[in-house]
Amino acid sequence: MLCQDTSKQLVWYAPNLPRGGIPPEKGSGSGVKWSWQAEEKQKVIKPHSAHLLTPDFRLSLAVLALAVPLLWLSFWLGLGVGLFGLFLLVQTCLIGLAFTRTALQVYSGSRRIREFPYSEWQDWQIFWRPVPILFFFRESRSIHFLPMLFNPVELRICLEERLGHLHARRQGSPFHPSGR
Repeated sequence: MLCQDTSKQLVWYAPNLPRGGIPPEKGSGSGVKWSWQAEEKQKVIKPHSAHLLTPDFRLSLAVLALAVPLLWLSFWLGLGVGLFGLFLLVQTCLIGLAFTRTALQVYSGSRRIREFPYSEWQDWQIFWRPVPILFFFRESRSIHFLPMLFNPVELRICLEERLGHLHARRQGSPFHPSGR
């Protein structure tokens, strides 16, 4: 997967996986084109098909913006937050999440680096609903936290479609807002 900005459009190339639910255009290799405006207006996610989430740069840019005033308060604190913001910005371009029929796949560039089968998932949550900043999921053997580098609307739709049963089961728990 390669991220490239071309005149107000962001072009993503990923092997056979539609990003943002838009099918690949003919004649563009394996690439998929989408624009920021079109992405917000229409979310088309085909059930039971592979779906590569679109990136969301808001978290990394917000952390970078936070670093500027922190530089005035404390140089080292501002520098640390700024470097963390740059790290998140690079990761937003490099890392991709693909929801397939059986597993969540993590891509670095065009290379699949990890796969998490849905059969091993025990729980999932997107933290801080007004401004999503963290995605959490628990497997039978481990717990994972990911910064919100992907479109939170698409992520929630894909999770509810493929793992909605985990979310519904958790609603009866005293830790879930509707269970109190």
